[in-house]
Amino acid sequence: MDRQFFDLFTQEVLIEAGLNDIPEDFKKDYIQQLSYELRRRVGIMAVRSLDALSFHDFRERIKDNPSQDLLCVIDFFKERLPQFNEIVAEVFFDFKCQILEQASLIKTMVNMSNTENQNQIYNINIF
Repeated sequence: MDRQFFDLFTQEVLIEAGLNDIPEDFKKDYIQQLSYELRRRVGIMAVRSLDALSFHDFRERIKDNPSQDLLCVIDFFKERLPQFNEIVAEVFFDFKCQILEQASLIKTMVNMSNTENQNQIYNINIF
């Protein structure tokens, strides 16, 4: 489970939501933004699921290297949380539902010719 995994999932959700035909330059950036948000949510849910000792170990691990590689963080969660895959599945499902619910609004905002209006898409209730 690396960044590409999150990017591919995000891209598949956009396709399912009917957003695959948005401008390519915007879509690339938007996928990156959504993928980051998805990784952030998985991390938050995983941290919240740690017991006190594991949380302490996690804090110690990232204290020395706050920009730790995603794979190392994922491995830590897999090691400490037997239910990690279920956490990921729940976060992915909720994220997908939010994108699908907001698809028409997202498409409307993206298709506006004014760049300022397109930038407002990041204010939609996904982030």
